[in-house]
Amino acid sequence: MNSFIQKIHDRASDRRASVVFPESNDPRILKAAEILLNKDICNIHLVGSSEIIKDLCAVHDINLGNKAHIHDPATENDVLQNRMIDHLVQRRGEKGMTHDKAASLCKQPLWYAAGLVALGEVDAGVAGAVHTTSDVLRAGIFMIGSSKKTSVISGAFLMSWDNGKVFAYADSAVIPYPDSKTLSEIAINTADMFTKMTGQIAKVAFLSFATLDSAEHEKVDLVRQAVELFHEKRPDLLGDGPLQFDAALLNEIGKRKAPNSSVAGQANVFIFPNLDAGNIAYKITERLAGAKATGPIITGFDRPFNDLSRGSSIDDIVDTACVAILLR
Repeated sequence: MNSFIQKIHDRASDRRASVVFPESNDPRILKAAEILLNKDICNIHLVGSSEIIKDLCAVHDINLGNKAHIHDPATENDVLQNRMIDHLVQRRGEKGMTHDKAASLCKQPLWYAAGLVALGEVDAGVAGAVHTTSDVLRAGIFMIGSSKKTSVISGAFLMSWDNGKVFAYADSAVIPYPDSKTLSEIAINTADMFTKMTGQIAKVAFLSFATLDSAEHEKVDLVRQAVELFHEKRPDLLGDGPLQFDAALLNEIGKRKAPNSSVAGQANVFIFPNLDAGNIAYKITERLAGAKATGPIITGFDRPFNDLSRGSSIDDIVDTACVAILLR
């Protein structure tokens, strides 16, 4: 475990938070829950059948003891579930959400878990080991919604190395082709998340195939407009662009290509112009540069409800739970 991930675990443990996992039929989730409990990092809530959870634990030699709170929305019709239903109708009634439809959704583990987060019954939720990203985001958007600071839900990865270096890449998970306003919001969300996770000042590079005024193209103009909107909304944040990746990362090239830039050559938050670039870049960095990729970290929700890759390892699930705790 690299030093950054260890710090994330330690800080999460200090919060004494609670995390809900709706995919309790996956042994990876149950093993991650066991690790989180044994390390005393957080309280665990599992959504699903207690009998299935018990059987899976026996088969896979997982010992949760009596420490995990288990909710079975398929059989429960309790006051809490009724509150979720009312909450969902109140949030989405004008868009056609009926009481019957809300009741049906709230019996599904993913939606029940999002309801627990929305109502403040738990501090954070983690899903996506089984469900698709679109499923997780839909439940989160309907139940929890975006924060008052933004209307954009986006996804970032934290890329870390054993030497302690950490970068953020966004959007690498959610929005395929953002317009300039959305791109500026992605940058703000990611900068705030990066500082919260690392304690470092975010230095945001809006990436492109051109640096500053070196080329004219509509895609470069979109990035320029995003930078302007970024500074208008958050003048307290450091950011610049468009920048080519080498000009953003390497001091020597940054000084040559953008000598007056506040972030060129020293950026630690990289905002990609589209999901193609962001997703490809994080996978290349992970596979060829040996980085630890933590994420996707979903930013923009009013309360933490985080996604997993369906290929997540047990360690990935533990790390994501710790990150979700720190997003509070």
